[in-house]
Amino acid sequence: MRWVFLLSSLTFVIVLEFVSRLWFHRPHIELDRDLGWGLKADFYHEFQMPGKPRFSTNSLGLREGGEVDGDLILVLGDSFTAEPGVTNQGMWFSILASELGNIDKKPYRVMAGGAGGYGTAQQLLLARRLKHLIKPKVLILQFCMNDFVNNHMEWEQYSVQRHQIHLRPYTRDGQTFVYQKSWAASLYRSPVFAHWRGFYLVDLLVQELQRRIYDSYFRPIDTVLERRFEEESRLLTTRLLSQIRSEFLDSEAYLLNVSSWDEVAIEAGFKPLKSHLLALEESAAQGESIHFSDKVHWNALGNQIVGRFAAREISEIRGLNSQ
Repeated sequence: MRWVFLLSSLTFVIVLEFVSRLWFHRPHIELDRDLGWGLKADFYHEFQMPGKPRFSTNSLGLREGGEVDGDLILVLGDSFTAEPGVTNQGMWFSILASELGNIDKKPYRVMAGGAGGYGTAQQLLLARRLKHLIKPKVLILQFCMNDFVNNHMEWEQYSVQRHQIHLRPYTRDGQTFVYQKSWAASLYRSPVFAHWRGFYLVDLLVQELQRRIYDSYFRPIDTVLERRFEEESRLLTTRLLSQIRSEFLDSEAYLLNVSSWDEVAIEAGFKPLKSHLLALEESAAQGESIHFSDKVHWNALGNQIVGRFAAREISEIRGLNSQ
């Protein structure tokens, strides 16, 4: 009977892996020794989702848009920049480059890097990897509120998104980076489990179950402790953003999608871009669909709105600075 059990178990694992690769196909992502994970370089794929978006990266692992011979815009971001819901030319950064080119009457080229789930520490590491390879005229860091949690190792322990926690590098000073040290972290980073999609699928199903139980991606946390973590992460995030800014001192620097945390951008030497937030609200109020089914990430129309308004805001900021 043992061989029957072994054969059944093997069959289950094979079927689970097959279903996982069909249902949760992420061919654009690979493990990265320093960053945890990232976009594959020299990659092209047409995703089988609504609109069949064409996703590609260059030799640096960056998505590209705009005109090849234009002034370079470098974007560092997370899933709002690096996930494949919209084709490269339809992403907000490509719309921004095109709109800014129309305003300035000259071409712009854009390269966008990062990956879904990235925090500011990973963007800092990526900035240091790129600074000797490209010289952008404009630097845009696309920021999300969850970056504050992603940047704080103790705070993120309350998250149920284990596949990010156990792969992510953390830092307190922007110089020394550490990773989770536990048997679970070692498991997630091991070559076998890191590439086993069936394991990833089971983890996502457990994560979704926990999310429904907690009605959040976080386990309950004491209010006083959360406030302490928030204040610590605000200081840490400002420090990390300042270091990203220092890597490209000769570039104009903007922070997009900052919501009510624009003071963090200013403290770190970035100019906040936020006109797109009101434009998105107004579009949604008029009944227009600006998000995918997750109700978070921008669809093609959402990306167009963000790109257009961000470009106009950059132009306005430049005009004010020249006065």
